[in-house]
Amino acid sequence: MDIAQIASVVNWTFNTNNQRNCFDAMTNLYQSVQRDGGGILLNLPSSNCQSVGLAFTCMALSFDNGDKDINSVAAENAYYCLAKSYLRGNNSFTLPAVFTLLQKTPYLLFDKFIGNWCAMSEKEIGMPIGMMLGGNPFRDPKLQDFRNQAIGFMEQVKYYTLNIFYDIDSMVFRIPTDMPYFLPTQQEVKAFLSVIRQEKSFDHSEYLSIGEEHFEGVYKQCEDTLHKI
Repeated sequence: MDIAQIASVVNWTFNTNNQRNCFDAMTNLYQSVQRDGGGILLNLPSSNCQSVGLAFTCMALSFDNGDKDINSVAAENAYYCLAKSYLRGNNSFTLPAVFTLLQKTPYLLFDKFIGNWCAMSEKEIGMPIGMMLGGNPFRDPKLQDFRNQAIGFMEQVKYYTLNIFYDIDSMVFRIPTDMPYFLPTQQEVKAFLSVIRQEKSFDHSEYLSIGEEHFEGVYKQCEDTLHKI
């Protein structure tokens, strides 16, 4: 089976609660990229990215063999496919899964948000990030504030994606709600918006602008990683 077919099995078994077969299919999905290289996703047509992205989302959120690094890789692969489907195919049906990944398992994508903030800072300052900060931005204890700032942009990315598939003013979904694509509940959306609107720095237009920039930047970080596999 090719990766699109494997993804279909993952999605079917996940949504029908066939746990044993789902675990096996997720393992097969993960190994297909590790075995064949990142090109398998880089060359994936945008028309197949929703199914594959949702399958990797299933894995990121539910796979458990004691190694969270596998879940992180699954989350990165999911983010890449889901974002690609939107950016290349204008498919907003993938964005609820991006929102849910960042809402439920944000730690799986910490490194990609930090990497993106590093890249943006280097471009702005014009010098290597390690030299600029005087340490490793991913691990140095004294650079925790820098990491926190990078991770904090997840809120704007969530707001940006939410605004596309959800009418924030009317409080209704812009897309059908009867499909299994990790749509947050109305209660989850309201709770998120309540917290966001209490932030002193909250500004609708600015949050959308920052969110879009970091959404695309993290996509590029995931893409760069796939080029190295």
